[in-house]
Amino acid sequence: MDNKKRLVNTLHEYYRLYEKADLRDNDYRFHMEQSISELIGVLDYFGDRKFENFIELGGSYGGSFWVYSTLLCKPGSKLIVTDRNSRVKGLQLVVNALNEKGFKAKWYCQPNLEIKKVMNFQVELLHIDAFHTYEAVKEDFKTFAPLVNKGGFILFHDAATQPGVTQLMREIPVTNIIEAKVGFHCGIGILKR
Repeated sequence: MDNKKRLVNTLHEYYRLYEKADLRDNDYRFHMEQSISELIGVLDYFGDRKFENFIELGGSYGGSFWVYSTLLCKPGSKLIVTDRNSRVKGLQLVVNALNEKGFKAKWYCQPNLEIKKVMNFQVELLHIDAFHTYEAVKEDFKTFAPLVNKGGFILFHDAATQPGVTQLMREIPVTNIIEAKVGFHCGIGILKR
């Protein structure tokens, strides 16, 4: 099955999660922050590769966390998503559904330094999509990039449109990066360690 079809099927699954929610409650919000073309580009880049450990910083409504977890990770994988907004109940729906599919997913609302303290594994895939100021992206990178094992990947969302993200990506020493790719809609930077 081609990546467009896989993605469309996964997005249908994501939106069906909300059939379980009382949508009169304003705390259930959902949508995709990434464009379809961005997600297809990421899927094309990784091909059939499957990761066992994935962290997303800035899970928001859980859309990209759902897509990357279901399409780039295998069941049984350790998945962590962070978002400080504990009122976004849709993210909890996503985490629960991933656990029902056989993943080991957890959502943390604490600051990232606190989350780092409870981690007991190396990361293969890290998606940085929380606050987009230079200072925030730099802190996320400084805190979590050392946890990405050699051969692992770091994704930066909004790498083409957010000045803080683009500035940080220009500053990363090329000796630490084997490959960098920025493209698609708002830009997803892909760094391979």
